[in-house]
Amino acid sequence: MISNEPKELIRLLQSHEVSSVGFDTKCGPIFVPTNSRSIIESFIRGHFYGSEIIENFLSFKTESSRIVNVGANVGTTARSIAHSGKYQRVDCFEPHPQNFSLLEVNLLGYESVLAHMAAVGSEEGKLPLNINPMSVGRHSFKTDFGQGFINVPVVSLDDFLEGDEPFDLFIDVEGWEIEVLHGGKNSLGRCNLCAIEWNAQSHTIEERNAMIDLLRRSGFSRAVNLSDPEKDLQIGDMAKPLKQLDIVLIRDGRLSTYR
Repeated sequence: MISNEPKELIRLLQSHEVSSVGFDTKCGPIFVPTNSRSIIESFIRGHFYGSEIIENFLSFKTESSRIVNVGANVGTTARSIAHSGKYQRVDCFEPHPQNFSLLEVNLLGYESVLAHMAAVGSEEGKLPLNINPMSVGRHSFKTDFGQGFINVPVVSLDDFLEGDEPFDLFIDVEGWEIEVLHGGKNSLGRCNLCAIEWNAQSHTIEERNAMIDLLRRSGFSRAVNLSDPEKDLQIGDMAKPLKQLDIVLIRDGRLSTYR
């Protein structure tokens, strides 16, 4: 039943008021909430959640020794990044308190990781985070699910990333990616790799074009589909109403070369 009917397993766990479940992975045990169906299903089927995307991202060369993971959720991506040993410092941002609690648990023992219970946006302040009752990974600043909200602190990349240190970005924020990038307009010039779960349909054409202009002014010249990194995209393609894509923005030259 466990391997063939993951939905039944999730219902069983929830009926017994089990709030989280652990899975043994190549990175060690990872705990996820029982209402993270997609993550649980991937682990039951023997796949580390998002492993292809993460491994392809980590295959790009970079001179950055620091990465910022925005929308870290419970830490499946951050755990893979930290476990790889590629970065000397990994900053994780997650605003939801329950997700953040598991994030801290899942990152125990990794001295390179710093967890921050906050969202990242265009400016510092507080915003209502709409709660998605079906998935802890899909709480949203943009979509109201009719299940209430919590107010969470918000920081900007420019306020957080002081100095002149180069860094990489990994962003997964359910349609909030433009606001994250606008909050880093002064620091993006120091970003070598910028991975985004890109939700073009969540933004107007004017918003998409403004973001593309920001990325180009920040020095990004190429976009690569992380599901098929041998093929380049045009940055201008991000203005099209594409389906959700996992992409990495890179610069031409000796930096950020795949493999």
